[in-house]
Amino acid sequence: MKKRNRKEALTAFCLTGMLYLFTASTLPMGYLTNDDHGIQNALSGFTTGTPYPYHQFINCILGYLVAFFYRVIPQIQWWYVLSVFAMLAGIYLVHRNWLILCRIEEAGKIMTYVPIAFFSFFIWPYYLSKSAFTVVPAVCSIGFFTTLLLPGKGKIRVRDILIPCVACLFASLIRYETGAVTVCYLSLCVLYYCVKKEGWNRKVMIAMLIYVAVFSTAFLGFHQYDKYVSNQLETEEFQEFNRGRIRYMDYPHLQYGEDPEFFDSIGWDSKLAMLVGNWCFLDERVTGENLLAIAEKTEDRGKELWSKEPTWLVWAKQVYGSRFFLGITILMYLTIVISLIYFTRIGEPESLFLMLHILGSIALTIYLCVQGRLPTRVYSVIVIPGIVISWFFLVKYWMHIENGRKGIGQLLLVIALLYGGTACGEFLYSPTRIAQAEWNKSYTQKINEYVLEHKENIYIHALWNYSPGDKGEIYLEDKPNNAMFFGGSNWYSDIYNKKLEQLGLSELSMRTFQKDNVYFMMDYQPYLYAWDLYTDAFFSTLMDYGVTRIDYVDRIGNLACIYKFEFDDSLKGYTGFYELGDYMFYYKDGIRQTGEFEVEGKEYFGRKTGEFVIYEGSYIFTEGALKEEEEKDGF
Repeated sequence: MKKRNRKEALTAFCLTGMLYLFTASTLPMGYLTNDDHGIQNALSGFTTGTPYPYHQFINCILGYLVAFFYRVIPQIQWWYVLSVFAMLAGIYLVHRNWLILCRIEEAGKIMTYVPIAFFSFFIWPYYLSKSAFTVVPAVCSIGFFTTLLLPGKGKIRVRDILIPCVACLFASLIRYETGAVTVCYLSLCVLYYCVKKEGWNRKVMIAMLIYVAVFSTAFLGFHQYDKYVSNQLETEEFQEFNRGRIRYMDYPHLQYGEDPEFFDSIGWDSKLAMLVGNWCFLDERVTGENLLAIAEKTEDRGKELWSKEPTWLVWAKQVYGSRFFLGITILMYLTIVISLIYFTRIGEPESLFLMLHILGSIALTIYLCVQGRLPTRVYSVIVIPGIVISWFFLVKYWMHIENGRKGIGQLLLVIALLYGGTACGEFLYSPTRIAQAEWNKSYTQKINEYVLEHKENIYIHALWNYSPGDKGEIYLEDKPNNAMFFGGSNWYSDIYNKKLEQLGLSELSMRTFQKDNVYFMMDYQPYLYAWDLYTDAFFSTLMDYGVTRIDYVDRIGNLACIYKFEFDDSLKGYTGFYELGDYMFYYKDGIRQTGEFEVEGKEYFGRKTGEFVIYEGSYIFTEGALKEEEEKDGF
């Protein structure tokens, strides 16, 4: 490290440390989604009992490394430590390089510390407090990219380019798709660095060609190796199902009401479509083949569906409907536009890179919108490098303002800062948001305690706020890992099969509930008399597998209820009438009949919607209860 930069390095280290302490003391720390919990639980051994090095969301090279650390020192939550440390490293470098840049440009204390304070209070705490493996690579790598934006002339040094490239490669190990986006910003920064050092000449072109060839080989090589390992570990059944799951769950797809005839042709009804949309894969009709068929049908009808509500509009509403993301988006683009106007006016070469920067950010946003893959965490991958790079270019413009020629740009920038800070702060420090995060943590802890107290049982659950595998549970000799979600992204994978083996199960389906020690756990509701359409769909589908009664077994405070299902094996493939309490049903090939149908020339009507009633101490679901044709009004 150059001696003249040591002061900035020390200051940046202190600022980053204070940022982390501030975030940890004011906001609940954890993960943004359950995806990170799934990765963590696999690598740590929480899922299967021993550290498992492969997870489809991350590169196996990183997986083997982190799993090794869990084996050596299981008391440390390595995945969380890695995620937070990677972000702090990136933030530290942003601080350091910003301080160096402001010193060189003689920007003054206002320009130096106001942006740092803004980011430290309104932007970085959001990502540090809710770590997401999709966003971590962007925060980590942008710090290394800013090294290429520092002023200075001279020869192109391989080391200056190599270090950001290595950081980007490491980031791609955490999330390949994020790495693919950050590569765009890396390439822009490398081009700017080369032109800044040498100007526009043949040497720059050669340097860029070498960079593209070497980096592309390494980037794609890591990805191809991960695909090779995946093909060795995972079965063809998982590969097909996973392709279908991704296209069905992660992208817009055909809804049942848009083409019921097609869904009927693959054996799906409206209730099964609703279940799958809520990640329930227990039904045997949920196969990779059917999911892919729906995806292909969606493509066939794409133009028609597009005309109803374009995909980009759906995602734009979600992203820009959040004041947090609207605020930092306005700040990012205003910064770029203001700087662009200035650099164009005085003929600085930075104007070209700013133009590429804004056009590239817009193009990435539009592309992800059209692809149907722009949840807020994915949009962060564009916003973070977008706003940081733009502020590095802003310094010269700010100096221009301080030199006396003030313009509307200064006013716009102040307005953007005020709005951005208000919008971000209102969301980030919302008492409701903080209280919800604390409640979720307490919720998971109480569920874990119950599951541990009943280790002899297996709980298949539909608990959306349940996130087991906290740092205190990883190295417990007796882990609360006898619960399993009724769907998820690892369905049919190698780790899924290992989990079933650990639980002593050969499969996970609706019929699994026939085992004496298998129970269903769902969010608390004092009575089943009135519930949502999703729960009705779940219990209705259970009836098609021979469930006749639902027993309320236990509850965990006001958090969750435990149920046991009673099966009648005689209903499997059965055709005929079936009496249960005061209700009569008609089954055809084991399926309760609803709506109008005919039996031996006589018309009947089975209720299309049901309700839960108590019969001999158990709940029964009245969907399909028969009324003769003349009595069907109201049913």
